[in-house]
Amino acid sequence: MVWRIDKQYKHAQRYREITEILIKNGLGYLLDRFNLRPYQKLKRVIHRKKPVLPTDEAERLRKALEELGPTFIKFGQMLSTRYDILPSSYITELSKLQDEVPSFDYQIAIREIQQELQTPPEQIYKHIEEKPLAAASIGQVHRATLTTGEEVIIKIKRPGIENTINTDLEILLSLAHFAEKYMLEIRRYNPVGFIEEFSRTLRNECDYIKEARTAETFKKDFEDRQEIIIPTIYTKYTTRSILTMEYIKGTKITETTILRKNNINLKQVAEKLSNAYFKQIFEKQYYHADPHPGNILVTGDGNIAFIDFGIAGRLDREILNNISSLLIALIQHDINKYIEILIEMEFLDEDRINTSLRFEILDLIDTYYETSIKHIDTTELLEDLISLLTRYNGRIPANIMLLSKTLSLLEEIGRKLDPAYNFAELAEPYIKRLIKQKTQPKAIAKNTIETLTQTAGTLHKAPARIDKILKRIERGTLKIEFEDKGIEQVTTELGTSTNRLAVSIIISALIIGSSMFIQKDMQPQIYGVTLIGMVGFLIAGILAFGLAINILQSGKI
Repeated sequence: MVWRIDKQYKHAQRYREITEILIKNGLGYLLDRFNLRPYQKLKRVIHRKKPVLPTDEAERLRKALEELGPTFIKFGQMLSTRYDILPSSYITELSKLQDEVPSFDYQIAIREIQQELQTPPEQIYKHIEEKPLAAASIGQVHRATLTTGEEVIIKIKRPGIENTINTDLEILLSLAHFAEKYMLEIRRYNPVGFIEEFSRTLRNECDYIKEARTAETFKKDFEDRQEIIIPTIYTKYTTRSILTMEYIKGTKITETTILRKNNINLKQVAEKLSNAYFKQIFEKQYYHADPHPGNILVTGDGNIAFIDFGIAGRLDREILNNISSLLIALIQHDINKYIEILIEMEFLDEDRINTSLRFEILDLIDTYYETSIKHIDTTELLEDLISLLTRYNGRIPANIMLLSKTLSLLEEIGRKLDPAYNFAELAEPYIKRLIKQKTQPKAIAKNTIETLTQTAGTLHKAPARIDKILKRIERGTLKIEFEDKGIEQVTTELGTSTNRLAVSIIISALIIGSSMFIQKDMQPQIYGVTLIGMVGFLIAGILAFGLAINILQSGKI
């Protein structure tokens, strides 16, 4: 439905902006792929100027996304986590996307605070610094002091940003529906599901109440760990568009020169950060998923402070159990078990298992066979597995990709702090505990009972399900769906050609019919010419002009 609405030019102006920026950055071929030619300006169609561009396509894509604005910058950042979709050169380039934009006026910030909190700012804040600490595409941050004396920061959402984001998300979803329907090579990546997941993430990031709740969850999780600092949220002064949070004084975790000058033990900082993440992932299954250096500070006494909670990753116990099962199969060199778990996790379809895939999985297992857990780099193992699955059209859930990217960034920060940083060794106690939980008699008994219960439930429901199928066969209402691969593009092209041919026939009929009416010398007349004949010629002219523009914009003359 959304796609149909978009085709009726609901967001025509924004579509035109997108097409212009794509063409400007040498990505005009995407207009044909996504059927965007109708939104191209006639002026550009006629002149067809070719701009001088960087030769690297990945760089051109990054620049186009930056020019397209906040939604597309965030989209590019999310794509940079998906090395199952894009080549490494694109991943590297998209990782450079910067969410930094000019700040908006201080008076606008004050106005937004008053509108949101329904109170004059001076009654809440003793002082608000005019110059923002930082400005990003969704909002900006000002340092302030409450009338009660506490030092805080205020995150203020950009006015009107949600309308812009919602428009762009609708357009992206429209393009995803188009890709899923007509682009077979993209369909296997579930573009609609990908954009829906991205939309949820971005809309959550726009809601400061949700960010506040996430921060409060983390604060509760780390209330017994003094070395991890989570700022206090002032919920009384927080809305969807305003977030008031305790100000934490510290240094960006990657500014190692300053940290050394302050006599901070960088090795201990790396260990504290890693242990904080392992606790989140393995114990809470809920973790800070944006370990950008600007979001993590080191305080004067060497403790870790998280200051941004816009993106959080979530795992469930079943995923962790399956990951531990994969590790057990890896250590035991059990390729059949390894493949069975991949199928159970729906990473692979059973009918895709072939000799070539089995050999590649065996190579992967051989790499880690008889290796101590403390030498198994979980980040590298995940990346190897994702790379293998990608080559064989496997499916990797978004939460696994986010986990992989988070661990990769964590390791990158760890190595910057300490060249001898060993991710695997630090993770060893947590992984051992995970495997132990999986192999304990109590856990095995629990899994056995669950399996028997599920089996009993399936057997109990089987007669009713079979009866339902038989009744539908009897009524003739049983539907069997099948997919005709490779015909969609042909159907689209044929439909377009047929429509143009139909319009051409109508134009020809109008011209012939109008000529006949003019020759009959019928009334009424204007300047001695039959009115109905003139109207016919006018309609034919308008249709012919429209057809010509459509053909020019399609780029296929």
